[in-house]
Amino acid sequence: MKKKIIFALPIAIITPLFVFAESYSNVVGCGIQTIPQFIKAVLSIVIKIGIPIASVFIIYAGFLFITAQGNESKVTAAKKALLWSCIGFGVLLASWIFAIAAEGFITSFSGGQGQSASIGPC
Repeated sequence: MKKKIIFALPIAIITPLFVFAESYSNVVGCGIQTIPQFIKAVLSIVIKIGIPIASVFIIYAGFLFITAQGNESKVTAAKKALLWSCIGFGVLLASWIFAIAAEGFITSFSGGQGQSASIGPC
């Protein structure tokens, strides 16, 4: 039963985006008219918030290294904090790169022109 819910839930969430994408030309009010543009806008906001947070966690991991003072358990905790901070930072950047690549892939098959991949306000 849980497997059916796990597969049905994303479909139930994503389907309205495809159904109503053509009927509402500018839902957001920011010039966003396609689903790839919407995904890039959401990722832009997430990146603008996530990069400073990831930077703070990397600084915090450095603080943990300084305060460990040779204690093995604290050094291990600091290494783990630094590792996961860097992984989070990498996921943020990889999501943006993936969004650009997916948009380019989709527009190449649809015959449309690709847009520039700049992170900026609406």
